[in-house]
Amino acid sequence: MHEDKDLCAAYARVFVGKAGAMVLRDIERVGMTRRTTFHPEAQRMAFNEGQRSLALYILRMLGAEDRQRQPGPSAMV
Repeated sequence: MHEDKDLCAAYARVFVGKAGAMVLRDIERVGMTRRTTFHPEAQRMAFNEGQRSLALYILRMLGAEDRQRQPGPSAMV
């Protein structure tokens, strides 16, 4: 678990700042995170899905870092 937290923090450091945000937006665009990966050719569609999978993994790692920083429900009482 400690290793996961360190890895999430490392992802967050990589995408900090203007350049990091620019690269992250490009990863989202190339990874087709907001549109279909459908292609009539099965091999191309599999390739598209691979790109999308990696982009979503990066976004999940960044989201995990955000969740670790937020207080839990008991802290909001």
